Amino acid sequence: MDYLKQPGRLYIYLIGLVLFFVTLSVMLRFFDVFVYALFIYYITQPIKKRLDNRIKSPNLVIAVSLFVLVLPVILAGLYAMSVASYELNLLLSANSLLVDEYLSSGLTRLEEIYLNMQAVDLLYYLKEGSIAVYDNLILLLYHIADIIFKLIITFILSYYFLRYHTQIKKYYTETFTPSGGKTLTAYTEAVDAALQKIFFGNIITIMVTSLIGVLVFHLFNAFASPQMQIPYPLLFGILCGLGTLVPAVGIKIIWVPLFAYMGLEAYLNNLLASEWPILLGYLIVVNVFVDFTPDLLLRPLVSGKDMHKGSLMLAYIFGPAVFGFMGLFLGPIILILIIKFSKIIVPELKDG
Repeated sequence: MDYLKQPGRLYIYLIGLVLFFVTLSVMLRFFDVFVYALFIYYITQPIKKRLDNRIKSPNLVIAVSLFVLVLPVILAGLYAMSVASYELNLLLSANSLLVDEYLSSGLTRLEEIYLNMQAVDLLYYLKEGSIAVYDNLILLLYHIADIIFKLIITFILSYYFLRYHTQIKKYYTETFTPSGGKTLTAYTEAVDAALQKIFFGNIITIMVTSLIGVLVFHLFNAFASPQMQIPYPLLFGILCGLGTLVPAVGIKIIWVPLFAYMGLEAYLNNLLASEWPILLGYLIVVNVFVDFTPDLLLRPLVSGKDMHKGSLMLAYIFGPAVFGFMGLFLGPIILILIIKFSKIIVPELKDG
């Protein structure tokens, strides 16, 4: 412990310890943002590599890469919102008499309460009601502001990961890797490559499954009778792609209820006798081409040779169960860290 006796050395270590815990507390507060930023970095990095040779400005390359990533999400969200708005208008129009009757009875009830209420009671309930509305409004605004703030921080971190990933890796290697030691460097490089394969592979799986789903659903509508057609094939195709992220169940969470809906429509319209080949064709085509084939062809590219498909599935199951939505991305990260540690670090420790 002679180094602690050197003048000022103890204070330097104390300051470093304080700074470490301050940084750790900030990272824990925004740990989910850090995980999301890593995910965006890994799915954007292949796009950036392709654009590096075509665009000279690094900042423009990153901006275009992030825009290419975000644009489909925005378009899909706007389309889903337009579909929801259209369906809500249809629902309200179809049940306008019921809505008017409900509102009329509610207003009549409020009028009766008002006539039987004393002035003091009215002021009390108005005050309490306004306080409750104010609190709920403030809570809603807080959650909206928190989401927007975290989105901004996520993309800022993603930008810096994309812009300075080489410098970050160099600093990490020079700071934490012992002189002449290559084990830790090999470990970080293996983790980096595996995470990029998994996350970017998941995006490719979503895109391919969505595309096949949209084509199959449109093709199905071309042969099905009007009563049996799939509503919004584009939306359900996109949902099938997103369904690939659901652990164990996969896109069955989308196409199985859709099949049940069409079977019910056929039964209610007395079309089972004539439309059963269409239903059977839907069951076979969707199960084979939308569900089974993309998973069979793309999943090995995602998991790689040294990772069992079952372990990756467990990571997607236990990750969200333990960490919430963030676990959908943190689960595979933890799995990769453990697998690469056991394959690279542990043998070195055994060899002494």
